[in-house]
Amino acid sequence: MTSPSPGPRPFPVAGPVHPLDYWLSPELARISPSGAPSRLRQSADAQGARAAAWSSAVSVGILMVLTGVFFSAITGNLVVILTLGPLGAALTILATWRDPYGKAGYGLL
Repeated sequence: MTSPSPGPRPFPVAGPVHPLDYWLSPELARISPSGAPSRLRQSADAQGARAAAWSSAVSVGILMVLTGVFFSAITGNLVVILTLGPLGAALTILATWRDPYGKAGYGLL
């Protein structure tokens, strides 16, 4: 059995080009505009959008189940809970399965 070739490395082996003090220096902050796009800012925005979509999906799924229970209790018609219940439960389960934080399973879930 032959060992696989290492291929390209995602990071340089030698270490960072600039030390941390360089990136935190006030001189660098003065020459860079505050609104300049950066990969870190884009990554933070994307993570925030994923977290917002996840929490919205969990909340809407729970709300669908509770709405179905409420309207079924008020009208006495089980069709509402039989429609909204499984849809809300499926949405909540799918949202917790794809948890961006990896911490699903706390609270009501």
